[in-house]
Amino acid sequence: MIRPAMIAMMKAILLSLAVAALSAATASASEPLSADSLTAAFLDYYAKVPQEKIYVHTDRGDYAAGDSIWFRIFVVDAASNKLSDRSKFAYLELIDNTADTLVTRIKIKADSAGIFANAMPLSPRMKSGSYTLAAYTRWMQNFEQDLFFKKSVNVVNPDEGIAQPVVRSRVVNSIALDVMPEGGNLLAGLPQRIAYKAIADDGRGIDVRVWLLNAAGDVISESASQHLGMGYLWVTAEAGEELWLEASTADGLSCRTKLPEPQTHGATLSVNQRMGTVLIQPCVTPSIDINRLALVVAGSGNLLVKELADRSPIRISSRNLKPGVINIALIDRSSNQPLAERLIFVRDTDPTDMKVTLTDSF
Repeated sequence: MIRPAMIAMMKAILLSLAVAALSAATASASEPLSADSLTAAFLDYYAKVPQEKIYVHTDRGDYAAGDSIWFRIFVVDAASNKLSDRSKFAYLELIDNTADTLVTRIKIKADSAGIFANAMPLSPRMKSGSYTLAAYTRWMQNFEQDLFFKKSVNVVNPDEGIAQPVVRSRVVNSIALDVMPEGGNLLAGLPQRIAYKAIADDGRGIDVRVWLLNAAGDVISESASQHLGMGYLWVTAEAGEELWLEASTADGLSCRTKLPEPQTHGATLSVNQRMGTVLIQPCVTPSIDINRLALVVAGSGNLLVKELADRSPIRISSRNLKPGVINIALIDRSSNQPLAERLIFVRDTDPTDMKVTLTDSF
């Protein structure tokens, strides 16, 4: 799962801030920037304002009071996804979620390989409960704390006894339906995926069937959630058209949600990954000159820029992309502003081979 901190970093660092810097540097430009100029501007920004990502690997997720949390911390450059040598120290905090207080903080120095490895001892008097590990560097404190690494751990104090979980049957009295047009905006006259999630009054997802209705209540299409109330369907909305999604559970609970008003001016991105290929479909209304747009693929060591000539889909082999979270954006080369953004995760298609040899002795 992509953490909110990762989303914030990719959007704020790899796109919005870079484009803002680009705008300031090229405010006097009268012609749209070329793909080469955009690439150079991104690289220049990465060099001037480096960013770090941090990850903590712990020996386990559950501890007893008096144990030690053994860990390794990895700090990498956000643009290249390679180990960063900017920070020589990292900080790890343990926070009591119940009391919302800091329990302890330790400072760790990087070893010769650039890894931060150590152990955090837990007091034998710690109370049982849920705690949060938070990691960061001094350099990361210059930016949003959403970029800090956070991980939940559980601590049990045997002297307090172990409470037995109470198993309760689920009772649902009502449901709600969230709708999310792919790319953020519903555009008139263009086919788009509309994602939805059905949520019960206990805050958890619930499986439903969904119908797309027009203002008269006629069924246009239908769908069924695929997992925990989440699913999608295709919609082609016309300007001024009123559309609704109606959801119903197996127990007969139902609700309706109105779709956003279709926009006649705007752009979105539809992205699919299939058979080792990333398929990117720019969805742009006729009011926008497609020739002034560029597609930017950035993050996790990737930086690809392509000027658009038409509305045809763009195919990129996954083998040509470095694995990790990647930001895909449409940028107006005249104003140097992003019109649409999407995040995807590309898996490693060529993992390191591991060989294990069994012997008769230790």
